[in-house]
Amino acid sequence: MKASKTPQERFWEKVDRTGGPYACWPWLASKSKYGPGMFNVDGKSVHARRLAYEWEYGSIQAGWEIIANAECKFACVNPAHLSALTKSESSRRKKKPQTTEELFWEKVDRTGGLDACWSWTRGNNRYGTGAFNLNGKSTPARRVAYELAFGPIQEGLEIRAYPECKFACVNPAHLRALTKSEGCRLSGRPQQTHCNNGHPFTEENTAYRQEVRYCIICRIDWHETEIARLSEGPKPDPENSPPDREPVYPELWGDRQRVIGGVVVDEKLERRFWKKADRTEDSKLCWIWRGMSDPNGYGLFYIYSSKSNRKITQAHIVAYQLEVGPIPEGLVIDHFRCGNKPCCNPAHLEPVTLAENTRRARKRKPYCGRGHPHNEENSYFTADGRRSCRACRYLAHIEMLKRRKLGSPPRKLSKEERFWREVDQSDGPTSCWLWQGRSKDPKGYGMYNGKRAHRLAWELANGRPIPEGLTIDHLCRNKPCCNPNHLEPVSSGENSRRAAPFMPPRGKPIEDRFWKQADTSGGPNACWEWSGESTNLHDSENEKSVDARHFIYQLKVGPLPRGKWILDRCGNPKCVNYRHLKRAQGTTAQYAGKPVPGREQLAFNI
Repeated sequence: MKASKTPQERFWEKVDRTGGPYACWPWLASKSKYGPGMFNVDGKSVHARRLAYEWEYGSIQAGWEIIANAECKFACVNPAHLSALTKSESSRRKKKPQTTEELFWEKVDRTGGLDACWSWTRGNNRYGTGAFNLNGKSTPARRVAYELAFGPIQEGLEIRAYPECKFACVNPAHLRALTKSEGCRLSGRPQQTHCNNGHPFTEENTAYRQEVRYCIICRIDWHETEIARLSEGPKPDPENSPPDREPVYPELWGDRQRVIGGVVVDEKLERRFWKKADRTEDSKLCWIWRGMSDPNGYGLFYIYSSKSNRKITQAHIVAYQLEVGPIPEGLVIDHFRCGNKPCCNPAHLEPVTLAENTRRARKRKPYCGRGHPHNEENSYFTADGRRSCRACRYLAHIEMLKRRKLGSPPRKLSKEERFWREVDQSDGPTSCWLWQGRSKDPKGYGMYNGKRAHRLAWELANGRPIPEGLTIDHLCRNKPCCNPNHLEPVSSGENSRRAAPFMPPRGKPIEDRFWKQADTSGGPNACWEWSGESTNLHDSENEKSVDARHFIYQLKVGPLPRGKWILDRCGNPKCVNYRHLKRAQGTTAQYAGKPVPGREQLAFNI
């Protein structure tokens, strides 16, 4: 009976060891994409390289891997060429570090030699070669090949190959860095001196689009002709032209109880609502809302109003719910027939989605901001759904072409240049540099990109941010000033101490309102004219209305007993000077302005 073979014997039968102990021993059995395949030992499948290493040097630690030398053949299992490494060390050795040049030239076929064309093996574009990702930016392959061989090129130049080169050649010896005009001449393209209309192809009058040269003067003329044609095109339908169809009402109240904003509709609410709308019997006419409105022009209506709780809703929404039914969830009310925001006629209202409402509003607008008609020929929609005007787009092209015709386009200003452009520095370095920008906060400080202008001026002038815990103080006490020589970083306490002498005295709100409406410019003994329409002042602390003359008398002279009235000594009913006021008793004395016989008259001597 024949003895069975051991696992070692069966294993080495599948290995070619004819090269000697120092040569690679190829694995003859099935292989995987990572090297030798698997071998069955005691019913368990184990990697061939792992078995060869353990039978030669003993078992390895758990989690370690067996890898071959970098110069070994693909399926080598010679234990002398194997190493046991951790996973991190194994990954580091397997990873091949590649430079930008190595990654680029891997995609180039250079088999023809130095003088042959080197073909780009990746996808090509219509201009010769594809693109290569250089430092995260897609760059033409020919430009990368030229710069790798000869260094970076000047701005404004382009890389061209010889006319006899293959379509996708990236051999640096066949490439040249040329201007656009030289590139056209090299490619064999005829270099015309004038366009078809006779305009000379000078440097200022020449532009390129997708490597095609064109005349700027002719391009501007074409845009102006198109703008005139589009402006004189068919005008859109009038804004109030009603469509032929009837509105779509998805749901009616029927016999159900009408509830709007949590309030049950009754006759009083309906009467109060329709009292403010011009209702007519003709359903084709608009029912204009005569009550208050919001800044967008829509009417507003208080469904219920109280001191503690108020509910305000747009009037056309209330009109729809009163006459038609509840608004389905997710829909809004559109003036589909008239486009008139104050209109409350239910026959002109229809519930639609917000996207449809926006689309209709754009279509309803007859003209753009420059007066060009929004008809079908002059309108187009961008990818995000916004409607744009073709004539306005051509105007922008004309401005761009005129800038190019006069020379190179203006340089983009830096952050510092854009900021100082908004500051008036005409009075010299010692005077205040006032902020001329549009944005200012309620306290009078200039604002630039969400930051106070004087703080940004100090940072730009000193080249560093404001120290932590400090604030910027105006030495000139002029809030719009941005002169760095007038600014100083101080603590918040020091800033408040410096500003205290320049701050108005703090009083109660009712006192501030009184002195704002009383003209005291004549002096302490002159009449203080009251500028308000009414002499009543609102006392926010006590939630009541107070007469201005009563208030100033009690503030400066003393309390006014109950039943006492204020009379003016000077005879000026608009005078609020407490020196000209006296107190009297009784309603007759209040209105007569003179002593009443037989009744005690109390006067106050100042």
